[in-house]
Amino acid sequence: MSEDEFTEAVLAFISIRSDLRSFTETIMGNIIFGVIFIVGGLSGKLALRGTNSGEALAALGAGLLIWGIVQVVKRRSKGE
Repeated sequence: MSEDEFTEAVLAFISIRSDLRSFTETIMGNIIFGVIFIVGGLSGKLALRGTNSGEALAALGAGLLIWGIVQVVKRRSKGE
């Protein structure tokens, strides 16, 4: 394997790994922010901007949480 081929292989690996990390961070972000929005909205400490509604923020948080869980399940079913 030449030095150029090795360099290309390493760069391809780094690219794939960074894409995977980005996707994983997105999923975890959805789940974490979902939980924060639910707790904050239902406790009355946070409210959805423009509506001043904690319940609306909790509903948005539930949506984010469900979406994050769906992404995790899809990813695990693919074996990734």
